[in-house]
Amino acid sequence: MSTATPDSTPRGLVDTPPVTETTVYYQNCTAAREAGGAPVSIGGPGYGPHLDRDGDGVGCE
Repeated sequence: MSTATPDSTPRGLVDTPPVTETTVYYQNCTAAREAGGAPVSIGGPGYGPHLDRDGDGVGCE
Protein backbone atom coordinates (compact mmCIF):
# COMPACT_ATOMS: atom_id res chain seq x y z
CA MET A 1 0.00 0.00 0.00
CA SER A 2 1.42 3.39 -1.00
CA THR A 3 1.48 6.34 1.36
CA ALA A 4 2.15 8.88 -1.39
CA THR A 5 -0.42 11.61 -1.82
CA PRO A 6 -1.48 12.73 -5.26
CA ASP A 7 0.17 15.86 -6.57
CA SER A 8 -2.38 18.68 -6.56
CA THR A 9 -0.59 20.63 -9.31
CA PRO A 10 -2.04 19.86 -12.72
CA ARG A 11 0.59 18.68 -15.13
CA GLY A 12 1.09 20.36 -18.48
CA LEU A 13 -0.13 23.78 -17.36
CA VAL A 14 2.34 26.64 -17.43
CA ASP A 15 1.91 29.86 -15.51
CA THR A 16 2.56 32.49 -18.17
CA PRO A 17 2.82 36.21 -17.55
CA PRO A 18 0.03 38.40 -18.91
CA VAL A 19 0.48 39.91 -22.33
CA THR A 20 1.60 43.50 -22.07
CA GLU A 21 1.21 46.24 -24.60
CA THR A 22 4.35 47.10 -26.50
CA THR A 23 5.81 50.54 -26.35
CA VAL A 24 4.63 52.84 -29.12
CA TYR A 25 6.80 55.72 -30.28
CA TYR A 26 6.08 58.19 -33.06
CA GLN A 27 8.97 60.24 -34.43
CA ASN A 28 6.55 62.96 -35.50
CA CYS A 29 2.88 63.64 -36.18
CA THR A 30 3.14 62.49 -39.78
CA ALA A 31 4.23 59.07 -38.53
CA ALA A 32 1.43 59.03 -35.94
CA ARG A 33 -1.18 59.89 -38.57
CA GLU A 34 0.14 57.31 -41.04
CA ALA A 35 -0.03 54.64 -38.32
CA GLY A 36 -3.58 55.68 -37.39
CA GLY A 37 -2.48 56.78 -33.93
CA ALA A 38 -3.25 60.50 -34.09
CA PRO A 39 -4.37 62.32 -32.07
CA VAL A 40 -2.39 61.02 -29.09
CA SER A 41 -3.37 61.82 -25.51
CA ILE A 42 -1.09 62.20 -22.52
CA GLY A 43 -0.79 58.84 -20.78
CA GLY A 44 -1.84 57.02 -23.93
CA PRO A 45 0.27 54.92 -26.27
CA GLY A 46 2.55 56.99 -28.46
CA TYR A 47 2.17 60.28 -26.58
CA GLY A 48 5.29 62.38 -26.24
CA PRO A 49 5.79 66.05 -25.44
CA HIS A 50 7.47 66.48 -28.83
CA LEU A 51 4.05 65.80 -30.41
CA ASP A 52 2.17 68.28 -28.20
CA ARG A 53 3.08 71.77 -29.43
CA ASP A 54 0.58 73.68 -27.29
CA GLY A 55 1.07 71.56 -24.15
CA ASP A 56 -2.62 70.76 -23.67
CA GLY A 57 -2.10 67.01 -23.24
CA VAL A 58 -3.17 66.09 -26.77
CA GLY A 59 -0.61 65.72 -29.52
CA CYS A 60 -1.00 65.74 -33.29
CA GLU A 61 -4.39 67.44 -33.16
